[in-house]
Amino acid sequence: TGVAALPKATSTPMPGTTAVPGPDLAYPAEAGQSVDVKPQPGAYFYHGDVDRTEVFITIDDCQNWANIDTDLETAKAKGVQLTLFPAGRYIESARADAERVLQKAVSYGDEIDNHTFSHAFIQPTTWIGLKGDLDAQLSAVRTALKDPTYREWFVRPPYGSGLDNQNLYNAARDDGLAVVKWSIDTSGYQVGSTVTSVMHNVFETNHFKNGAIILMHDDYTDMNALPLVIDTIRAK
Repeated sequence: TGVAALPKATSTPMPGTTAVPGPDLAYPAEAGQSVDVKPQPGAYFYHGDVDRTEVFITIDDCQNWANIDTDLETAKAKGVQLTLFPAGRYIESARADAERVLQKAVSYGDEIDNHTFSHAFIQPTTWIGLKGDLDAQLSAVRTALKDPTYREWFVRPPYGSGLDNQNLYNAARDDGLAVVKWSIDTSGYQVGSTVTSVMHNVFETNHFKNGAIILMHDDYTDMNALPLVIDTIRAK
């Protein structure tokens, strides 16, 4: 389709870090859209493979489950997959809605990954504290899905913070996760943003290219822009 859930792409190691190979993990059947490359626990990247004519739409936070539900229906109608990065605290604070929407996401072939439980800036802290934050988010996701075996493959640290913290990569590696940022930010969450400004941020820069990872949120501006974003990706 040209738009998919995040790939297990060749990664760009974070300067000063060492990407430690993880286990050769099998993918769950529902994550079939991501089987082309193996997971790379502990690695870092901000874009996918530039040789593949794909870009990736990711949605962070998941505070507004009604908007996420609309995003899922939009994507399904257009035959594409999304990658959701819900924070665990927002799952816990609206458990019934989160369960319904996350279960729908998996049934539609979309992917759910880790955005920590706390959704706090990652400060210089210990490995055990970071791993606990990642583990708590995964537990919230598995509880919402009623699936104790669901696997996540990526962590996106809130606000893109902590990328210079080796403990983040160690905790991610130990949970079988790669650390992923983004190459395009729609900024739809900012005050005064519009669908027009989102379209400009996605397409009117030199960042829109093969392998681009687009960061969206569950705000109304991004939700309203999503159908046009998908259509324009295909047109380009």
